[in-house]
Amino acid sequence: MKRFVNSEHSLIKSYYDQVYQGTDRGMTMNDVLLNSLYQAFPGITGNNRSTTKLKVGNITDDVFLPFFGILGLVFLKKSQNNQQQVPRTKQALPQLAMQFPKIPYNCSLSVVLPAYNEEAIIQRIIQEVAQTLLALVSDFEILVINDGSKDQTAEKVKQLIPACPQLRLIQHTVNLGCGAALITGFTNATKEYTFYMDADGQFDIRELVHFLPLLQHYDGVFGFRQHRQDHWGRQLNGWCWNQIIRFMFNIHIKDIDCAYKIFRTEYFQRVTLDARGPLLLTEAVYKFLHAGYNYTQVGVSHYPRQGGRSTGAKPTVILRAFYELFVYAQKWHRQEFKEYEQAQKFEDLAKQEVHNVRL
Repeated sequence: MKRFVNSEHSLIKSYYDQVYQGTDRGMTMNDVLLNSLYQAFPGITGNNRSTTKLKVGNITDDVFLPFFGILGLVFLKKSQNNQQQVPRTKQALPQLAMQFPKIPYNCSLSVVLPAYNEEAIIQRIIQEVAQTLLALVSDFEILVINDGSKDQTAEKVKQLIPACPQLRLIQHTVNLGCGAALITGFTNATKEYTFYMDADGQFDIRELVHFLPLLQHYDGVFGFRQHRQDHWGRQLNGWCWNQIIRFMFNIHIKDIDCAYKIFRTEYFQRVTLDARGPLLLTEAVYKFLHAGYNYTQVGVSHYPRQGGRSTGAKPTVILRAFYELFVYAQKWHRQEFKEYEQAQKFEDLAKQEVHNVRL
């Protein structure tokens, strides 16, 4: 069992796909995990498979086996695999700019860039965004939300404002977190559509060329990360979080926290968003779908972080995410139930009116 797949992502993805495809074919969760084991360790054959199945079946029941099984595989693989992965770079898309339209799309776009201690990269990100949008859309604005940075992020942004009239800097005096920064950006957007992207260099703004044509048919376009270039622990956390969100809210988004999404701006003018922490993007998507907007999903490239420091894996952030999850999930489900009851009352009244007319 020393032969491993090339990355944690492919193992997790294999398991993830089988859970939602294999179970539809009547497979038990034990069978799904075993299939993932056999793919990850091709040396398990014949009698060895029977022994492995017996041992796996005795570990725990169908509820806990999938989670702890995949957790164990990831940790085992990480401890024994000494091969260094070749980091992905944006050179992987050298020809993407050649696919830009000859005439910009007739739509207006607000780009929200939350930033915290991104002085090393913020100017380059803004310049890339501005140059790309000039070629892609007829009208745009760039909203940089400086979330209480302690470095020179704000000064770096201010230096670009004279040369880029579409650029706006909005500042938080203290660090309020990504959720609060997004709320500030969403509520200050003025264009027809609002696009959100992190300012840490892990996404390529040029890939919007695949998103904009879809706005003719959809109210939102949500990206999902392909070959995620985060630490294996963050990948595992993200996978588990996606499963929890699926279970709690019954929304089948491939990558709920992917920082590459487009919404109709009018939606943020109609809805009240409660969360201010890590749950904010989940709430935005959940209420977007509940309000009747349609959407599609598109895969996007993901790159190693090029500046600043990630805060998403801090214990305080994780604890706040679960606190918000259980507090707001109850609130939103109660609201949904009340709306259902009201709809039922109106339906019953309408039926009664029809019955009275017939009499």
